[in-house]
Amino acid sequence: MSEHTLSAVLTFALLAGGAAAIGSEMFAPRQVPAPQAALHVVTLPTVMITGQRHKAVKVAADTAAAPATRLQ
Repeated sequence: MSEHTLSAVLTFALLAGGAAAIGSEMFAPRQVPAPQAALHVVTLPTVMITGQRHKAVKVAADTAAAPATRLQ
C-alpha cells in the first residue's frame, strides 16, 4: 500500500521539478557570453614515411595459409 503512495509522490515531485526548471529557464534574464580570445591555427607540414620491411618479419598476407591437419 505504501509503495502506491510513494510512487505517486515521486511522480508529482518529478513533474513539479521539471516544470520549475523549464519555468526558470524561460523567465531567466539572458546572459551575454564572455568574449573569446582569437584562436591560433597551426598547420604542420606533410610527413612522408618511407621504410623497408625487415627480412625476418613475415606478414600474414605474404604467406600462404597452411593446410589444416585433422587429428584422428
